[in-house]
Amino acid sequence: MQIISEIKVNGKWVNQDQLPEEVVAKIVAETICRAGRSVGFETAIKKKTA
Repeated sequence: MQIISEIKVNGKWVNQDQLPEEVVAKIVAETICRAGRSVGFETAIKKKTA
């Protein structure tokens, strides 16, 4: 079995491995924060400082 992770970017599904790591991290963080807010949590994205 092979698992392929895809992310929708600009209306098209793109293999996660084809995107820069920073872009994937930003999209995933925004999606998790949006899901948290939809169920009543307050969310904030932390910026890396190092």
